[in-house]
Order: sequence, then C-alpha cells, then structure tokens
Amino acid sequence: MVKYELLFHPLVAGRFISVFPILEGNNRRDCLLLYAQMVAFTGHLHGLEFSLPSVLRYCGKASGLEEGRQIHAQVLKTCFQNDPFISNSILRMYLDLGEVEVARRVFDTMPKRDVISWNSMISGCIKAGAIDFAYRVFEVMPQKDLISINAMIDGFMKCGSSHLALQLFENLPERDVVTWTR
Repeated sequence: MVKYELLFHPLVAGRFISVFPILEGNNRRDCLLLYAQMVAFTGHLHGLEFSLPSVLRYCGKASGLEEGRQIHAQVLKTCFQNDPFISNSILRMYLDLGEVEVARRVFDTMPKRDVISWNSMISGCIKAGAIDFAYRVFEVMPQKDLISINAMIDGFMKCGSSHLALQLFENLPERDVVTWTR
C-alpha cells in the first residue's frame, strides 16, 4: 500500500512521476483520489503529464467513463492535447470503454496521428464489433504495418469474413508468428 501523504511531502512534491502503475492493484477510487489530490496540490496539470497516460488507462480498464471524460476535459484546457502519448491514451481509454463514436471524434481531431493512433483505432473498433469502420480506417491508414494487418485479419476471421482475411494474408510481403496463428 502506498502512503499517499508521502507523495505530498515537500521533498517529493513537484517531482511527481507516474505512481499509478504502482496503484493498479488498488481500486479505482484510490487511484482517482490520488490524481485529484495531485491536481489540487499543484493547482494545475503541469508536472502531471507523465501521470496522465496511466490515469487514463486506469479509467479505461476500470470502467471510469465519467472520470475519463473529466480528465479529457482538463487535458483540452492545456497544451497536453498536442502530446502524442496523452492523446493516444485518451483515444485508447474511449476505445477500452466501447465509446467508438467518441474515440472517432478524438481520432479525427488529433493534431498528429502516429502508427500507435492508427493501430489503436483499428484494434479498438474490432474489439467493439465495428469491423466495417475498422476496415475503413485501415484502408486510409498511410503506412500499414504488420500489427494493423494482423488486427484486420483477426477481425475478419472473428466476424466470419474469412475470404477477406485470406486476401490480406496472401498479399502480405512478410509474416510473423501472430499472422500464422490467427
């Protein structure tokens, strides 16, 4: 158990690191309470940017939609919305919560999309059962990689479109262990 009061000791304050992975065994309330205390202590989000991806991941895994929305709103008020780690974490959180339409709006308004953004969107849509939308995203993806192709093969197989999965498989220039086990 983490002694929360130690995190706010004068020697530690201002040097916040991501303590949230340490707290993953604890309940959602404890993690969110710690985050709220950190924000209240500093009065702003600066210095917390390294904690935000962990907090957002925790919201996604622990079904914390309302808390995640509030944190997203806080991020929108800062320059952190331009940080690819944070914007990808927001995207992933909404996808983990099954909020495909919200994730789509986040994805569409991201200032910079990297391969993680594209693969997260594809995998999250497949997980939510939105295979058609995942395929549309895949089709416009600037540079498809083995992760995105494997995700689409898996998605096609799960929805019964084995002919489309086979077509992707046969056109692959390289294959890895994951490709062969789908």
